[in-house]
Amino acid sequence: MIIHHAKTYDRCDKVIYAYRRTNTDSISTKSENSFKIANDILSQFQTLLSNSVYNNDRNVLDFLASPFIYWLGKMVSAAEQIDNSLKDNYTESVGVGLTYSYVLRYSSRPYIRLFGVLLRLFGINFTMSLLRTFLLLNRKHVLSINRKVGL
Repeated sequence: MIIHHAKTYDRCDKVIYAYRRTNTDSISTKSENSFKIANDILSQFQTLLSNSVYNNDRNVLDFLASPFIYWLGKMVSAAEQIDNSLKDNYTESVGVGLTYSYVLRYSSRPYIRLFGVLLRLFGINFTMSLLRTFLLLNRKHVLSINRKVGL
């Protein structure tokens, strides 16, 4: 993993890449793929945060807060259409993933920290419902960006 070799971490808050999420045939919109992507992200969290050096580095934890929200968003997508054969795996993944929710309190982005507070106060079901609404509103924002950029 490349993060193991990085000396510093930074992020760019400008939109430098955008894609249309309205294509229902897109590989990233299918629920089983959302679940697979979420599990891949979870695996990376497990690998990275099992190392105490990274688990105690505030910059790494800040860096990982956004991917955690992305993981949660993928779990929201998967929950909407997951079939019964994966329900137990889904529930287990949510439980394991929530053990890493502490990264949210290290985020330098206030809205990500807010999701962490909501998660602690109201639990996963409420937070996932709120995130589902946030993603729907954000989707409209992304589509307007696509039109402005000419994508």
